[in-house]
Amino acid sequence: MSGRPRTTSFAESCKPVPQPSAFGSMKVSQTLNGPWRGGDKDGSKVTTVVATPGQGPDRPQEVSYTDTKVIGNGSFGVVYQAKLCDSGELVAIKKVLQDKRFKNRELQIMRKLDHCNIVRLRYFFYSSGDKPDRRANRPSSVVNSMVTVGELSQWLRCKPCSQLTRARVAQAGGSQEPIRPSGNQPGKWLCRGRKRSLTFLRESANKRVDIPQPVPRSRGHSVRSGSKDEVYLNLVLDYVPETVYRVARHYSRAKQTLPMVYVKLYMYQLFRSLAYIHSFGICHRDIKPQNLLLDPETAVLKLCDFGSAKQLVRGEPNVSYICSRYYRAPELIFGATDYTSSIDVWSAGCVLAELLLGQPIFPGDSGVDQLVEIIKRQNAAFRSPQVLGTPTREQIREMNPNYTEFKFPQIKAHPWTKVFRPRTPPEAIALCSRLLEYTPTARLTPLEACAHSFFDELRDPNIKLPNGREKPSLFNFTTQGTLRTHLSCFCLFYSC
Repeated sequence: MSGRPRTTSFAESCKPVPQPSAFGSMKVSQTLNGPWRGGDKDGSKVTTVVATPGQGPDRPQEVSYTDTKVIGNGSFGVVYQAKLCDSGELVAIKKVLQDKRFKNRELQIMRKLDHCNIVRLRYFFYSSGDKPDRRANRPSSVVNSMVTVGELSQWLRCKPCSQLTRARVAQAGGSQEPIRPSGNQPGKWLCRGRKRSLTFLRESANKRVDIPQPVPRSRGHSVRSGSKDEVYLNLVLDYVPETVYRVARHYSRAKQTLPMVYVKLYMYQLFRSLAYIHSFGICHRDIKPQNLLLDPETAVLKLCDFGSAKQLVRGEPNVSYICSRYYRAPELIFGATDYTSSIDVWSAGCVLAELLLGQPIFPGDSGVDQLVEIIKRQNAAFRSPQVLGTPTREQIREMNPNYTEFKFPQIKAHPWTKVFRPRTPPEAIALCSRLLEYTPTARLTPLEACAHSFFDELRDPNIKLPNGREKPSLFNFTTQGTLRTHLSCFCLFYSC
């Protein structure tokens, strides 16, 4: 449940709502010795809270757990592992600062979801905290997501350099200061092996510079501590021991390729989860390997971290600076605010390519660099150019109708077969090419991806996992996950 610093879900025209009466009167987090703060030195102490079930009617009940320890933290808050006293099951408790003026979007979304490939919300409750750590509460910096012709042109014309050194722009006392590499003149950075001054970039195109801007951190406060009048939301979730990111990194460090059957299993279950949430109009907006929880024994995958998720409404604007950079769809880089759930499909395509390559396919360092990676990235391992090339005028219009700059340097597209290893299954390459399309409407839907021939092996009833176990349930589609008629011949399914 880790992730980069993100804008809060309330930055998108989310109006204040009256605080529910239960919120103020609820008995919050009473432990044996007072309010629960998590991370006690004595992790074996039993903690009892009054919590509400994640699904079903709002009937608060006492829940006791013990063996609490921190297992993750980030801009979103802190995640603890704990053991339920009544069942002995392990759970993860995600603790985030709750703004009393707003409803928590992540909670509202997770209470709607009930799927075998989505981490389950068991309970939720509220608690208070101690004095906040001011150093941890400083605003984070994010880069401007819009890309201009001048910036892109300069980056594309720069020669590739194996030892890239860039001056980074950081937040210092609330002001923007360029940090330069030692030995270089102030106000300049190195870009693709060539010095580019900040002044030069400011004068390019429509004067937009890709430098950090402060972002409100109502979702990003550190929750190691907080003042006693602050309220924290605690989400009690299924505990899943691993992530696709760590498993893939294990194989990469061992210079091995992830077995193809696992690639198929992980991606198929990811598409199932996306098909389910998209059927509710919910877009996850942060698909990446770190947010794909995994049981390595059973190969069951569960999508987690709905802190960036939103139910998209046609005609309602959304923030374009969303989704972790390596997995960000090009329409977001072009500043689109009326995007669709197809941005999740692009992210899933990046995950598939990463599992096949053993490394991220588009590892950009900024908004500009990310688009350069998509258009013109030299693959160091295989020394072959990436495939998408320069988007056409029509493709840019499809990504963002309001983007009026079109004079990009023309980079020719190349075959997808030059990107992947020689023994990569052609079906995997074909699927990847259908997911990583500039035009959002040209990308496969998650259900269409489930029906792709790349997953035919999973439809064999006799297939087993490499460890000898039975494969997880893959075809128990609910009414929300039912395939269209013309796809049903490819996927077996039955009602849950």
